[in-house]
Amino acid sequence: MVFYPDIWADCVNSELPHTMGIITRLSADFTSMVNEITQYGEKVHFPSFDRIGEAEEMRVGHELTPEQVSISDSTATVKQVGKAIRIYDKELVGIKGNTYGEHARQVAEAMMEKLELDIIKEIDNNALFSVSLTNGNLTLGDIQNAMNYFGDKRIFSSFSGIVCNSYFANAFYNMPMFTDITSTTNNIAQAATNGIMDAANCIGYLYAIPVYLTDVGTLTDDNEPKLYILKKRAVGKIMQRGVTVEHGRRDLLKATDISCDTLYAAKLLNPKGVVVLK
Repeated sequence: MVFYPDIWADCVNSELPHTMGIITRLSADFTSMVNEITQYGEKVHFPSFDRIGEAEEMRVGHELTPEQVSISDSTATVKQVGKAIRIYDKELVGIKGNTYGEHARQVAEAMMEKLELDIIKEIDNNALFSVSLTNGNLTLGDIQNAMNYFGDKRIFSSFSGIVCNSYFANAFYNMPMFTDITSTTNNIAQAATNGIMDAANCIGYLYAIPVYLTDVGTLTDDNEPKLYILKKRAVGKIMQRGVTVEHGRRDLLKATDISCDTLYAAKLLNPKGVVVLK
């Protein structure tokens, strides 16, 4: 059997953008700022700048008092995740179709799902704000109560998205504020497609914030659905190394082992920048 590792690597890499989880895609990417960290278990420092104090009134002949800039030390541990599979020669002979491409897709999905689950766990463990749903059902009032945690910082462009389990799809479809094109909370151009899922799993906009459906990591331990309202840059990720693909021939088994791994870190940089509804 002849094996072409370059073809396999191309298949895996081509799948990554499509299989990356919703919250992973919405997380801020700080990779370029810390590209010197490349080993499993190392600590990586995410940039997190504290708010400076108020301005002071100036007086003639008096200098301003410089305030020392405060930078919070937000660290996370670089994780290494991987997946290995074994392809027997007889599978290539007896199965028609793109065997390598299908396995590449499944490997990419498994690795990206692991990253998504780790980011969600980071949020669940550290987010400061949560809202209990009305009788377990999502209502517009629940979302409005959640938005109150952001105070006057509600500029729609400051949010990366609303991410929820597909169980809540009908709740959105039944909200006039979501589906009514004449609603004052809707942008007319956006509302025209509300309720129609696109390739990014976006089903529309509420308060001009995109709403996404995903079943990965959006159930509690009691199998209750969850919803996340995310501010931009509230969650950060660092993809320290892309997918590395290695292969080894198992002559006595007449098979080829293929293993893939990647290095990443994730951190909730702003615990006040996320509200969890469940």
